[in-house]
Amino acid sequence: MVTPKSSDNDKDQYVKSISSVDFAIFSSNHIELWPIIKGAIIHHSTWGAGKIIRIEQRLGYIPLIYVLFENNKEEKTFNSDSFKSSVIEAINISEAQNEALQSWKKQYTPISQPMRADKHPCFSDFGVNSLWHMTHNENIITILDRGILNHCDANQFNRVDISDPDTQKWRQRTEPCFGRKIHEYAPLYINPRNPMMYVRKHLQSKLCLLEISLSVLSENEYLIADGNAASRDTKFYDSMSSLNLLPWDVLRSDSWSDKEGGKRKRCAEILVFPRIESKYIKSLHFYNHIPSFDGVDKPMHITPKLYF
Repeated sequence: MVTPKSSDNDKDQYVKSISSVDFAIFSSNHIELWPIIKGAIIHHSTWGAGKIIRIEQRLGYIPLIYVLFENNKEEKTFNSDSFKSSVIEAINISEAQNEALQSWKKQYTPISQPMRADKHPCFSDFGVNSLWHMTHNENIITILDRGILNHCDANQFNRVDISDPDTQKWRQRTEPCFGRKIHEYAPLYINPRNPMMYVRKHLQSKLCLLEISLSVLSENEYLIADGNAASRDTKFYDSMSSLNLLPWDVLRSDSWSDKEGGKRKRCAEILVFPRIESKYIKSLHFYNHIPSFDGVDKPMHITPKLYF
């Protein structure tokens, strides 16, 4: 058996470019592959060329990859799912790294088969084509200008806060995947018709549901919470491979009150770090009327079925 070894070769020894998508998919079942490409050069669509300086293998979670970018000497952190998106265009590896990968591939991949694992699950496999953010109508213009901010950053601006103060204090806690406070993420719901919406139904005519494109997940770091992120019973995941662990029976049901833990589970969230740019907003949905806004270039709809 070939033992994976990292390589720190000089830049002029990078002789082969491999697909970041193929590598990430194959390594989903072989996370021990990641140390092989320490020192490799990646090409990011926004930040340019960067060197993989550290790989953090984590028990029970997918690896973290630390990259130092040449242009601004800034270090960025990715999880291995980030390599499945188009933002990382390629990985340049050395001859020694290529030999190690090829030796590993021969052990685990039949000669007649390409180096790919089973299809990686995605939200559309579960009938989810959008994610949702709930806000007060008075916050719309700021959101379209600055994006959906995390709680910490949003507090710097004058906004109408519809959250529950007692619940918010529990979101100061640290999540187990990246070690950040939950308040450092911008939250999205999988099903907008949830307990949060229900207790705010007296405000429905003043609320907006922002429909968010799933592409936000392929271009940003994110967490998947199998319930309200403020609950101590909620589990967090950092990979799409965990989607089958979500409480789909509750998320798809007409009611949550007859399910064990239904109130918590119906509020399952996607947490995006550190904010959600406005380009990911597909459309705006309102309960019974569309407010008058100046300069809004997003589609706006009256969609009462999303409300109570």
